[in-house]
Amino acid sequence: MSTTIDELTLQVLNLPVAERLLLAGQILRSLPEAVDQHIKEAWLNEAEDRWQSFLAGASKASPADEVIQSIKA
Repeated sequence: MSTTIDELTLQVLNLPVAERLLLAGQILRSLPEAVDQHIKEAWLNEAEDRWQSFLAGASKASPADEVIQSIKA
């Protein structure tokens, strides 16, 4: 990945979960129609399922710095 993408990724990971989900949806909707609609819908459904799981307390969010550190390890 380029430095710009790495920096942007770090910024996005520091956003609250709700904002990351909104951003993910906006990015998916911005893709050209040539992208398989089924794939777009599957990702949107997955994001919604994860959001609902978070709201129900069935899953938890982790601070971005912890996630990044575990990825680097």
